[in-house]
Parts: sequence; C-alpha cells; structure tokens
Amino acid sequence: MANLTDIERQGLVELGVDICSGKTKANFSTKQNKDTFYEGILAAAGGKNFNLGSAIRGEYNECFKIVEEIIDVKVAEGLKGNEFFMKMVETRNIDEGDDIKFWIPDKSFYYVSDMARGNTSVNRQRIKSGTYQDINPTMHGIRVWEHMERLISGRSDMSKIVEDLNKAVTKKKLDDIYNAFINIPLDNNAYRPAAGSYSESKLLEVITHLEAQTEQKVTIMGTKAALRNLNVAIPANMSDEAKSDLYKMGYYGNFYGTECMALSQIHQTNTSTFLLDDKAVYLFAGDTKPIKHVAKGSPLIVPKAYIDQADFTEEYFLGVNYGIGVIISDEFGIYKWA
Repeated sequence: MANLTDIERQGLVELGVDICSGKTKANFSTKQNKDTFYEGILAAAGGKNFNLGSAIRGEYNECFKIVEEIIDVKVAEGLKGNEFFMKMVETRNIDEGDDIKFWIPDKSFYYVSDMARGNTSVNRQRIKSGTYQDINPTMHGIRVWEHMERLISGRSDMSKIVEDLNKAVTKKKLDDIYNAFINIPLDNNAYRPAAGSYSESKLLEVITHLEAQTEQKVTIMGTKAALRNLNVAIPANMSDEAKSDLYKMGYYGNFYGTECMALSQIHQTNTSTFLLDDKAVYLFAGDTKPIKHVAKGSPLIVPKAYIDQADFTEEYFLGVNYGIGVIISDEFGIYKWA
C-alpha cells in the first residue's frame, strides 16, 4: 500500500511537473530533484523493500495515479504554451460518461421587403435558430516497456519516462490540431481566390470581404516563411516599428493595417517534413476559435507486471481520451499561391 500523505502526494506531483519543465527547487541540483522524485515513486508503490510484481500485479497502484496527474498537468501546460493553440483552439474538459454539443447560431440576415403602405402581405420567415454539432472523443494510446531490474535500481529514470510520455501526448494533440486546421472544409463560409502567383490585390480583396461580412477586424495567420511573402511596398523612410518587427519577428506585423500572426512550423511526427504550407495564409475575423478540443476524463495508465512477461519486462499502457474537430460559424479566408 502507498505510504504517502495527501500533502506528500501533492508535493510529489508538483516535483514531477517541475522536473518535466526543467525547473529545480531552490538549493537543489537537478540530480537531487530526480532522486527525490524516484524515492517518492518507490514510497507510493509500497516502500524501498516492495516486491514489484506483487505491488503492481492486479492493482491500480498509487504511483501510476501520480504519473497520470503529472501528465495531465504537463499536457495542458504544453498546449497553453503554444500561441496558435491559445488563439485558435477552444478547449472543453468533460467527465467520463458525459457528452458535449457545440451550438452554431444561424447568422444570416432576414430579408426585408419593399411594399406598399397598408399592405402586410409579405413572405414570412421562420425565426432563426441554429444547430448543434458533436465532437466525439476517442482513445489514443502509447505502450512502453523497460526491464524490471532497471526500474527497481533507478538506472531507468522514471522522471524521464514521464517527461517523454508527456511530450509524445502533447505532440500528438498538436499534430491533430494542426491537421484539422489545414484541412478546414472549404464550404460556403470560405473565401478562397483561385490559385496562382501571389497578388497583393487578391489578398486585400479577401480581407475586405471578411471585414464587410463580419464587421470585425481580420487577422492573417501563416508560417514566418508565408508571412515574409506578403511583400508590401516599403518606403525608403520605413518606420522604426516596421524595422523592429522585421528584426525581432522575421516578418512585418501588419499588412496594410491588418495584423499578421506567425504560426510555429512543426514537423510531421518522426520526420523532417514540415506540416504547414509555406505558401498559404489563413484569415479569421474577431476572436473566432474554429478548432474544438474536447478532453474526456484523465489520462489512464494500465501496467502489465514483469511476472506476466516472458522476458521479465515491465509494460505500461498510457491512454488519453480526446477529440479534435472544426466548427465554424463565421466566414473565413484561405489564400494560397503557387
């Protein structure tokens, strides 16, 4: 049984989060922090003299609950540290067994008829409402293993295992979010000029359409390489602010008065292939968050004890239940060039 008080358990979770974030407690080295974390995990599993097979086999051990909580916190922190996530993604957390529906209001206008005085014979129009749309979470999992004696002896760094699992889950979620973003359905809500060579007038036309339709300011989003293609006519006496933008960010922060925001380029998992198109920009009005991220429950770790394995290895399955979808209620723009 676990030998930790509630305060000790919370302290261990906080220590694990700090280690994964590269932080150290005051007056302690990184190694001392990791040693403390390892000793705490051992205590949660029953103490330094525990029998690993009997402690883990058939039980949902306290040490795995701690690891689950650390991963839950770190994945949330990792996503919130991404500017694109904060700008474009709406997150909802729901409990196991619950469902969630997103309301999409009908924003079209009523038709107003010209008519003779004293005549009320005009076509009636149903009061506008909207529709609900579901985002259905699905389970995503990782299976990892290590030799039992390396875990017992501390030669396999438990904090590094937790950190790597956290990075993998965060990367997977960001991959899914970015893929949803670049594959936004091009329905009636999308302004998309015909492909061709880059043209300032075409981009300005998309901006004007969106601002006229939504009555809100537009933001242009793209990779730094894409935003550098938005070559405005720079005067000889360029302002210090524009020079500062180019020096600090690598692109101009405004395109003829429209704000530009860089999206961090990312690789497809375990490749050197970029995921985002460097010859495309996306335009959204107001505070639209078209990407929906629904996290269901908490991460789940299911251990498989070495006694059940022919090679005496410990195996862990980490499952996270979430869904990513695109729900757009306002017009948006996509401009791509050859």
